Amino acid sequence: MAIAIRPARADDARFLASSTLIAHRSHVNFCSYDLLFDTEPEILEFFARMANAEPASQAHHSRFLVAELDGTPAAALCGFSAGDHVRPEFLAALGPVLRGLGIDEAEQAARTARIAAWETCPYPSKPGEWVVEWVGALPTFRRRGLVHALLEAILAKGRATGHSVANVAHLIGNDAAQRAYEKVGFVAWQDVRHPEFEHAARAPGIRRLRRPL
Repeated sequence: MAIAIRPARADDARFLASSTLIAHRSHVNFCSYDLLFDTEPEILEFFARMANAEPASQAHHSRFLVAELDGTPAAALCGFSAGDHVRPEFLAALGPVLRGLGIDEAEQAARTARIAAWETCPYPSKPGEWVVEWVGALPTFRRRGLVHALLEAILAKGRATGHSVANVAHLIGNDAAQRAYEKVGFVAWQDVRHPEFEHAARAPGIRRLRRPL
């Protein structure tokens, strides 16, 4: 079986939607998007549209690498500079995508209120850091070295683009994710916890890891 790592393309949008949702749901199989939307197909449609929406945010396909196994997309992750202002870009792309899904501004506000608890555990990155996010492998392709190969590739990309520090985060309790990150040199340095987050997200909080590049 041959593993190939490549940049994501616009036509990967549906696959990226699936891998991104897996990453968000983590080991608890639940995330804020399960509250923002009523059905899984709606969530997947949202992520697929965000993968090609402008301006390019962290959800845009250009931020992602894809791992293929024998030519089949099987896992993905994204990497970006914390100085790219991707959160404003995400918000700028978000409105038109939601309106395209038939969700007006009033409904957007109502849905956003459902996930206020997630804001109790922020994990901002410092400008200039290389951020790794949304690491997801399809269930049938796990334990085949795909995530490790992706992590090595995204760290090399961060190094090549002049970054000296990389960071990543996962839900506390996701031991498989922590082992995968530690294998490529990440070290846990901070836990961010809050009871409201734990009640809503089904995990005590966020664990942050970093490593030099």
